[in-house]
Amino acid sequence: MKFPTYPSVVRKEILLEMQIHELFLLSLTSKNARKIVSTKKFKSTGTCFDFSKYSGISTLVFEEWTEDIDVVRWAFRKPPVSEETLSAEILNIPGIDSPCRITISPYSGIPTIWCSSHLKKVFPSFIHRYFCGLFNVPSDVQMVMDLKHLHSLPNTEFVKNVRLIGSETNAKLVNSFFGAVPVSYCAILDTKIRGDLNMDSSLLKVENICLRNAQSFNIEHLLRFEGKHAFLSQSHLTVQEIVRFIQHWIDGFGLQNLETLVIFSRAVDNFSESIPEEIELKPWDPAKRPSGFYIRSAMRDFMGLSPLLQDCSEAQDVERNEDGLLATVLLGNNTFMFNVWRDTDPKGPFQGDNEWIRRRIR
Repeated sequence: MKFPTYPSVVRKEILLEMQIHELFLLSLTSKNARKIVSTKKFKSTGTCFDFSKYSGISTLVFEEWTEDIDVVRWAFRKPPVSEETLSAEILNIPGIDSPCRITISPYSGIPTIWCSSHLKKVFPSFIHRYFCGLFNVPSDVQMVMDLKHLHSLPNTEFVKNVRLIGSETNAKLVNSFFGAVPVSYCAILDTKIRGDLNMDSSLLKVENICLRNAQSFNIEHLLRFEGKHAFLSQSHLTVQEIVRFIQHWIDGFGLQNLETLVIFSRAVDNFSESIPEEIELKPWDPAKRPSGFYIRSAMRDFMGLSPLLQDCSEAQDVERNEDGLLATVLLGNNTFMFNVWRDTDPKGPFQGDNEWIRRRIR
């Protein structure tokens, strides 16, 4: 007896016991099976392409609320002779018009689809569209990539979130990537950039950016940043450059969208002592702003486990000349945080509670 002909009660019990990669495989067997599988619902924050593997095998990852689950892998070559393959066939996925072979990992059960190289630029988009439609999950494109595999990048009109990894990446590749792929929401660079970023790099237009090694991100890049949130770790920005940034913001010359900036610097300067000596900072005025600043979602992702409401009662402020907008400056020995008060409605006293936040990208 074939699965679609089982009584509905039996089918429901079977679906409950199946993992998502098994459900995906089952949906490929027939249109009826796909229709039945699509009744299964999941709580999800989306999907993510993983193009980081040196083996040339890419992965579609399903993001449940508390964990990431590999669903299917693919490569554009013949499968290894050591792996048992299912018969070559046309997949039940719109747009894929040539036979592919499938192998099943004997350890994880995850399927790998082995395709013709002429599908390299379109296959990921087709399988992503199919999967998101199958389980009715968000279709935003997210990816993890080592730019050494930039040739694996599929055709895509835009990417919502991207995470670039690798011990070191040439700045030319970073410039090429952001020049070719519009990233709308979040860019995390978990790699050291070797060389000079372009001053007009599209990275500076991404709404939220996080550089784990910001050595190549200089003051000119910062002053040209058009997004809302920036997290710069291992920065080489000095006291004089940070003072220049503050004055630039006060004078209203740019950074019109900025909400939060966090800098962890490797400079030898002591920020908490030197910056107040270089520029006037005003003490907190309870009549102008609350004591607690709500950390936006992107910055919580960048900072990991952190207070959702940050205590700014002991911090000092600056005011923008053109419109009186306030920003709070928080200083440590080599840390600088700049919070812009676009919302000054009081939210009650600072509680200092921590809460685990689901990161946007693996």
